[in-house]
Amino acid sequence: MRRHLTFANVMVVILTFIVLGGGAYAATKLPKNSVGTKQLKKGAVTKAKIKKSTLRELKGAPGPIGPQGAAGAAASPGGTIPAGVTLRGAAVASMVSPAVGNSSTGNGISFGGAQLAARPVAHIVPPGGPSTAQCPGSVEAPEAASGNLCVYVGQTVPVGDGTVIVIDPTRSTLFGVNYNLKTAKGQTFEDGTVARFGFLLAYAQATATTSAQFQGSWAVTG
Repeated sequence: MRRHLTFANVMVVILTFIVLGGGAYAATKLPKNSVGTKQLKKGAVTKAKIKKSTLRELKGAPGPIGPQGAAGAAASPGGTIPAGVTLRGAAVASMVSPAVGNSSTGNGISFGGAQLAARPVAHIVPPGGPSTAQCPGSVEAPEAASGNLCVYVGQTVPVGDGTVIVIDPTRSTLFGVNYNLKTAKGQTFEDGTVARFGFLLAYAQATATTSAQFQGSWAVTG
């Protein structure tokens, strides 16, 4: 037997051992970081084989939540204001007339580029006026019930005089309301509604003065 033990025979035995046992050695003794995406077959790594902590890291942190209204839905510019969502704003108008006599001023106010599903009913709340079911807020914290527009009077020049007017600027006939601060009486035009996307605020007074000023706030709810 010793006569047949040549160098070639020894190499054959060694190579056979490597072929038969080398796979097991590689499977249990892989060097660190030796397996990458090229070595993994498609579908070899499943969700069940990944640690839960690793899955949470892969998902990442949730993004920020956008601004939402009272009903939990955002009122995006150019869209329809969802039911229950309230928009608020300042109502300011002023004018200095070069002549003594009747003075008036007005300003168009939009609902931020959005619109309601239906025309809102307009209301004017005088300074210190009591809250109502339609307008439960105040000039500092304007509120409006669903389907209503509430204009809160804060301050006027002259003080306690003149008429506040809230109308639809798109109609050829008067739609909306007015309120005389001196007589504490209001008037409704047609059904008292204004445009779905905004209104015209006007303030007029007949006192001999050279200026007319109005300051207040508004709220509208879809």
